[in-house]
Amino acid sequence: MADAAMAVRNLAILVVFLPASALGVGLPLGFITLEGIALALYDTDWEGKIDLEFDSPFSSRNALKFGTLFLLVLVLTAGAQDFFGKSGFLLSSFLSGLVSSGTTTTTAETLATTGLISNVTATRGILLGMLSSILVKIGLAASINRSLLSPVVRKSAYLSLIGVLGDALSVQLL
Repeated sequence: MADAAMAVRNLAILVVFLPASALGVGLPLGFITLEGIALALYDTDWEGKIDLEFDSPFSSRNALKFGTLFLLVLVLTAGAQDFFGKSGFLLSSFLSGLVSSGTTTTTAETLATTGLISNVTATRGILLGMLSSILVKIGLAASINRSLLSPVVRKSAYLSLIGVLGDALSVQLL
């Protein structure tokens, strides 16, 4: 599932740039990853054949787009955190996750590294960004084919619930 891949990518960003929060973030993202893999293995039609062509995601244009988006999200999120505190950061994390959970993760990491937010707050912001990104995927599935809506909502609910439970467990452990 795409959400499991998103969780792995966001966890990798945090492990590299903010290893101190890897355990706290690792539990919810790890749970989402494992649940996503389990759901994908359970639902996969191993007999089907799909022909896909992939283009390289690495290009100067893509890097410039991500950098611009990251800068915009960083400035808006830092401003929201500065004016409204933790709740401003969390709200802006949720809203920026509607566009890109990767930029939300990178922004949370940057703010935590500079000491503007705690690791726990960064973890919550990352999780909120992922949850809003999952909501976007539900909308995309519904727009592609209405018959996809029910299974996508069900699986997204599983992933969201397991992420929230992982977050609650990580707070208890830390």
